Amino acid sequence: MRYARYVLILITASLLMSCGDMNVSKGTRFLEIKDYENAIKFYKQAIEKNPKNKSARIGLANAHFRMAEEDKTGGARELLLKALSNLEIANNINPEKRDYEIIQKMRDTCYTLGLLYKEAKDYEQAIEYLEKSIKIDSGFSKGYSELGNVFSKQERYTKAIEYNNKAIEVNPEYSEAYVNLGDIYKKRNEYDKAEEVLRKVLSINPLHRDAYFSLWSILQEEGKFKEAQELFEKYRKSIEGR
Repeated sequence: MRYARYVLILITASLLMSCGDMNVSKGTRFLEIKDYENAIKFYKQAIEKNPKNKSARIGLANAHFRMAEEDKTGGARELLLKALSNLEIANNINPEKRDYEIIQKMRDTCYTLGLLYKEAKDYEQAIEYLEKSIKIDSGFSKGYSELGNVFSKQERYTKAIEYNNKAIEVNPEYSEAYVNLGDIYKKRNEYDKAEEVLRKVLSINPLHRDAYFSLWSILQEEGKFKEAQELFEKYRKSIEGR
């Protein structure tokens, strides 16, 4: 009798897991055809059966993330917060087996949230999520650079320079960080430093439009009109030769 009851428990557990996996499969099919509402419904059903269903958590996060990417109603932040919550839960299931895909998605979700808060001029929240992105991935140059941009908007230029330099430290070829530094030095009237970093950008990417125009603007302000004209001609020729 006890054996029969034990077998019944095993069968019931197996059926629940099977049902959960079936719901994950259905959710994934709906996700592939961009039917996010139904994808979310089936992923949630799988999670109700088994809250530690890692695949369902990841699928649910992906559905929310994709909805946020296509959102036109202003609800992207709320969707991304839901995505991040499920990714964090998934990341803590079998923590001894870290999944790089989950970690990368967590990083990107935090980064995107940081950008959205920056656009909304909620700079403290932007800093919070951008800091999370670089905590997740210490080699994430874009995260450091965007943190620098937020500090620059707050006129905290010392911090802005620090984080853009960190972006360059982890990726010396990341041209956007040099452009950001050029803009900061220009605001501080440190034209020599601005020229130096902008010329560095053009050594990395000779077709970088923003670097050309920032450098041209600085040369104009310094009264270096001949150099500014030569730079403009160089840019025009580089564009025509593409």
